[in-house]
Amino acid sequence: MIQKEDVFSRRFARKQVIEFRKTVKDKLALPLLYELCEKAGVGLPSRFMQLPSDLKLKIFESLPGVDVARLSCVCLELKDLGSSEDLWKLKFTEESGDRLSQNWSWRRTFALFWQDQKKKRATQNRIQPPWHCRIYS
Repeated sequence: MIQKEDVFSRRFARKQVIEFRKTVKDKLALPLLYELCEKAGVGLPSRFMQLPSDLKLKIFESLPGVDVARLSCVCLELKDLGSSEDLWKLKFTEESGDRLSQNWSWRRTFALFWQDQKKKRATQNRIQPPWHCRIYS
């Protein structure tokens, strides 16, 4: 059986690696790339993944929650950006208008809310047979 401390230490180590990677990319690799492109007289590459992480997070914040979930499936870096609890709290409150406090992750709260909304829309769009009496249902 895996110990709780072991799981926690693995998550902590993974988070540190992600932060280190983000720092190296945003503070070292991208500035170096921009400088090299400028010196070589070449235009900057226009790729979404080469944007700084904070700018990508701002883009995530402007998207609907379901699109954040889809974008988070593209690669590991976007999955990590899309797993922010603050981001999912924002998405939940934007789409539900509810500001409840909860005991699990905001991403899970949003997913449950979205599934519930999807079921409600499907039920509303269902055509009832003419003999269906709403009074007794």
